[in-house]
Amino acid sequence: MRALVATILMLWPLMTFAEADFETQMQFQIKKIGPGSSDYSSVWNPYTQEAMIRMTLITGYIHKSLSDKTLNFASAEKVELGVVEDPLLTKGCWKVVRWSFEYEPSLNEHLMYAVLKGAGCERLAMRLNSMRTRWKFEGLSDAYFLPIDIMIDVRP
Repeated sequence: MRALVATILMLWPLMTFAEADFETQMQFQIKKIGPGSSDYSSVWNPYTQEAMIRMTLITGYIHKSLSDKTLNFASAEKVELGVVEDPLLTKGCWKVVRWSFEYEPSLNEHLMYAVLKGAGCERLAMRLNSMRTRWKFEGLSDAYFLPIDIMIDVRP
């Protein structure tokens, strides 16, 4: 009986973190730099059919299990991007091929870079700063090198 209780107590933090995988764990807002403009830019390369985006994100909600951790999202194995208001906008923009984003709890602003690949990415990149997006980082290594999945909401 003691072994069962000890096992449950050891696994409880892992189970609560696994449950959080299905909800938004972090929320950011694109930084506003004036009326009608934000700290966001995108560049479209028609030859490679890639859109490079850069945005400054301001910290909003951070799940309590992540609030004190420094996270390097470049260690993620895979990234998926979805548009909450118009899911069809991602049609033709089939992959996030490169990304760079690091969360540091002591900072309020964070830079995020991503390269999107596909013929429909130009249209998506031009409108991304005015839409609520959801980024899913899969296989992110935490401080203990355990792979975790983190869902991030980015609001305009």
